[in-house]
Amino acid sequence: MDLFRSRLASSDLCLQSSWQADVDASASLYNDVITGILDEILPTRLVVRRPRPSDPRFETDCRAAFRAASRRAADVVGGPAAASAFAAAETARVRWFAQRRAYRELRHHKSVLFWSIKLTTATGPRDMWSTVDRLLRRGGRACDRVSADELSIFSANKVKQIQSTTSSAPLPTFRPCCS
Repeated sequence: MDLFRSRLASSDLCLQSSWQADVDASASLYNDVITGILDEILPTRLVVRRPRPSDPRFETDCRAAFRAASRRAADVVGGPAAASAFAAAETARVRWFAQRRAYRELRHHKSVLFWSIKLTTATGPRDMWSTVDRLLRRGGRACDRVSADELSIFSANKVKQIQSTTSSAPLPTFRPCCS
């Protein structure tokens, strides 16, 4: 925080000679100076986004049910009938809930059907466990930038650090729980 304050105090924002009479120019100066200071102090970092694989159960009829539920929601929120009368709004809300319930039931049915077929058509234990792993979204490497060697070194160092910090601690004492 002190670094930010010192950079701000030495910036053009604190020099009265650099102040603009135009509001837009002053706002632009403020934005440029604050952004520049923050970019120097807090540099941006690269974030890797790994998209999840598409769900094979989500087919055209699921999309159609989702769109229908969205239309019902729009009727409840901002439709002209909903704004004109309470009864129309209540009817739209009931229809929306029914459509949303139908959409959820369809997705659940598709999910159960898809995975039951996958599990029953598995040719062996390896294929079945592969299906279970896909069902639970397991199996992919968590991070491509960390190798097994780096993970091993990190773990060994962590164990050494814990051992060194607890080496001077007294030994644990155990008392019988029942006498």
